[in-house]
Amino acid sequence: MWRVPPDFGRRNDPAPMGPLVVLLPGRGWLRMKILVVEDSRDIRALVTRILQAAGYREVMAVATGEEALRVLRVGADQVTPVDLILLDLGLPGMDGITVCERIKNDPRFQDVPVLMVTAQSESQQLEA
Repeated sequence: MWRVPPDFGRRNDPAPMGPLVVLLPGRGWLRMKILVVEDSRDIRALVTRILQAAGYREVMAVATGEEALRVLRVGADQVTPVDLILLDLGLPGMDGITVCERIKNDPRFQDVPVLMVTAQSESQQLEA
């Protein structure tokens, strides 16, 4: 679970909201295999570092939807290729919605939770 400031989403200033804190319900969660799909190199590195600093041992990060699908296909012979996908909504080429649809249409991955993330703040951008 992520802790965010109580006024998150209601502020209009572009200032960073400060450090994110990862709350862990138990040590078993640390064995999760997490796939981060983010086109921004800086955000991808930041999210990866936050997860690793929180104790998650298996964090893979890729820059495109195509790479994410490739990682899933290559790992498909494993019992659990990934346990969670953090997927950027605004990817270049194949956008996050399309990637999510392809993941969920594959019976091997339909039960893998996908958390859509975005840096977009305007509700009109998100609805489009």
